[in-house]
Amino acid sequence: MLQTKKVFLDTECFVRNNLNFENSVLTAFKKLCDEQELQHLSTTVVYREVVRKIEDSTKEALDALKTFKRKAQPLNNLDNKDLSSLFKDLDEGETYQKAINSFKNYLEECLTEIISADSINCEDILDRYFQTKPPFTKDKSNEFRDAILLSSLKDFIDGESVYVVSGDKILEQYCEEDDKLIYVDSLSKLIDLHSETNARTSKLKDFLHNQVETLQGLISDLIEDCDVYNNSTWEDAEVEEFKILSVDIDDISVLSISDEDAVVIADARIILEVTVTGPDYNNGTYDKEDGIIYTHEHSTQIVSIDYDYEVDIEVVYNYEDDDVTDANLTVNIDDTHKGIEVSVEENEQDYY
Repeated sequence: MLQTKKVFLDTECFVRNNLNFENSVLTAFKKLCDEQELQHLSTTVVYREVVRKIEDSTKEALDALKTFKRKAQPLNNLDNKDLSSLFKDLDEGETYQKAINSFKNYLEECLTEIISADSINCEDILDRYFQTKPPFTKDKSNEFRDAILLSSLKDFIDGESVYVVSGDKILEQYCEEDDKLIYVDSLSKLIDLHSETNARTSKLKDFLHNQVETLQGLISDLIEDCDVYNNSTWEDAEVEEFKILSVDIDDISVLSISDEDAVVIADARIILEVTVTGPDYNNGTYDKEDGIIYTHEHSTQIVSIDYDYEVDIEVVYNYEDDDVTDANLTVNIDDTHKGIEVSVEENEQDYY
């Protein structure tokens, strides 16, 4: 049961959702805000940070596109309309603006109230800084960003309660000092709290907890269809094969539920064993004149890698006699269609 309708989303929430304002979690939140079931509060600090991260990610994507065009230029000479479209020039300024507008539109659709920092308590922030109180720590003294947004938020709510949604443990420590700041470590969990008002939610959760093996199988099938590739300084090293060692499911949260279907999200930890083979530079021959190492053999690394994913689960079901029956489950993990990146080096046994 929710203690308040007011919800503050930290920048980390948007980053965790890959700045995809149309994904299941952010869409569910937007719907609840539009229906005035929740009230989204933000700050100028978060707004500016998200805009900057959108600009950075857009630049990275545009740079990657330029690299692709350069390396794939021979494909542009083929008589293929689908391939030719990949080489069209983009207006970078327009691309940046469209990316930022997607965030602005999202805030508008959430009926977001943005809190300015013009009334923050600077003395309180300085006291916390010199006394090393949250959000300041001994190891990190550059947390003025958190201090400013939290001071802005506290001043705005003026003694009322608000959910602070973030994966930032420093913010959690700060919220522990004030019972009006209710910390939640993910947006999906916050939405799940709201969904508990629906009597079917607990029944659906019970059903899904009994379907863990089925869900593990569906997630495994999804991962097995992914392209796993190596991106490291070990030049020309490629993933030979991979296998799934385990799939653990935790924290099932209901984002939306109706008479016939529901959208659910679950945390999944997946452990892959990856075999990567590449040139054996350790036993290669360095040519001073050419300035390169000539290799004659290959070497192989086998490493285990942990991945934490949020898994979207669509459930279509019948509800009879206070129970969920005849359910059909579909799972999806954002961005896995792009492949799964590993970084395995020739001389490192541990992945990190």
